[in-house]
Amino acid sequence: MKNLTATICLTIAVLIGGPALAETVLYCQSELATGFVKQNGTYRESSFQKNRYTIKFKNNYSLLLGLESDQFKCSAPYGILPNMIVCRSARYLTETFIYDKSSQRFTYSNLGIGGYVMNATDTDVLFAGTCKRF
Repeated sequence: MKNLTATICLTIAVLIGGPALAETVLYCQSELATGFVKQNGTYRESSFQKNRYTIKFKNNYSLLLGLESDQFKCSAPYGILPNMIVCRSARYLTETFIYDKSSQRFTYSNLGIGGYVMNATDTDVLFAGTCKRF
């Protein structure tokens, strides 16, 4: 009887807790990297070094880890585009990661704190590329 009770409890825990523990790990490579740089008081367009990211979506794509900020809060805000995941940095509102689950393409924008808008020396950069599952 103890074994049956333990088995039932374990099954219930897996069924209830399983989806909450689900995570998707992706290896993402930027193929494009562009933005604005301030040099000698003047802004100009510039190419940036392409980056690689190992990211982890948790809790059914509601949380993203692995980018420059600690974590990103994510949602699928467009009902007609259910595969589109939009993530915003929990720390810096200027960082956004957009991922499409079907095409596996992403854009990652980091507009710095200020950058061009505030006439600061921070650079504004946009990366675009594709991801693959581990």
